[in-house]
Amino acid sequence: MSLFLEIARRGSPLLWGLAIGVSLALLLGVLLQVDWHAAASMLRLAAWPFVLGAIALLMVEGIVTALRIGVFTPSRPGFATCLKVNAHYVLLLILLPARLGEMGAVLLFRRYFRQGAGAALMSVLSQRLFDLAILGSLFMLLGLSLASLLTFFQTAFLAAGLLVCLPLGLFYLDRPLAAAAIALRRKHGPRPSGFRHHLLRLLLQARIWHRHGLNRRTLLYGIALTVAKWACNLGSLALLFFAIHLALTPLESAWVASAYNLLAVLPIQTVGGIGLGEAGLAGLLAINGLPLGLAVGASLLVRLVLIAAPFLFWALAMGALRITAGNGQQKRERPI
Repeated sequence: MSLFLEIARRGSPLLWGLAIGVSLALLLGVLLQVDWHAAASMLRLAAWPFVLGAIALLMVEGIVTALRIGVFTPSRPGFATCLKVNAHYVLLLILLPARLGEMGAVLLFRRYFRQGAGAALMSVLSQRLFDLAILGSLFMLLGLSLASLLTFFQTAFLAAGLLVCLPLGLFYLDRPLAAAAIALRRKHGPRPSGFRHHLLRLLLQARIWHRHGLNRRTLLYGIALTVAKWACNLGSLALLFFAIHLALTPLESAWVASAYNLLAVLPIQTVGGIGLGEAGLAGLLAINGLPLGLAVGASLLVRLVLIAAPFLFWALAMGALRITAGNGQQKRERPI
């Protein structure tokens, strides 16, 4: 709670007002389009084993993300600490306006991993770049396949090219960081003042983190864990679509799921993506042939699960950590 209040205070009243207003406006627009009869029918006929499977995959995604956090932290913290950080982080993303949640990640990394601001920022940014690279590539390949613009061999060739180019771009990210720091020092001197001094310090810290924290082993593990993370996420959404009997092929489900996740990149201020997520998912389902009223109802049902999942993950993670800590304490206190 103290961390949430600390981050919330960093957002201006204007930012909070704008985020809440946009969320409410978008959500109201979505609710006005719902076919409530169809939504009730989907809820009544939902295949709950598949819903539970989707929730289980979302929990696994949280565990994989915690493992990736550990890989991207040079001090190599224990899994329990990484799990606690990710449990808090997923809650902040739901409770805070866009971009404040990312600030929360930086503060969490600084608090639990004892990282400098530049190193923490670069760690978060690198993981976001991995997410964007993998997810963006999937979105493009799935879209090209759905549109039948490329043959199977052309798609496979493009995928192979992306698998080569993306890791190289991420591995040599320290070079543009160094170029930015050099340009700043040339323009404003070796010791710039004010905001420029803080910016130069962040750039240098980020470059040091990248050079020492992102080696080949980290790069390969990072890519593997990112692929696993998004396989769980897209798989969970596909299961939810199947559970409420949407007439989507597996390829269409995967494309809608990847496009939905890319909506988070849009610079629209909302609280936890509320309003934007519902409207965006409804639009994507409508693009794939679902009637608008049915698409809106389906988006609301899916979003209820996706919003509840972070709270469930936090409760399970914190409960497991508390039980583990209690067992460890009992073992230490047990007489020999």
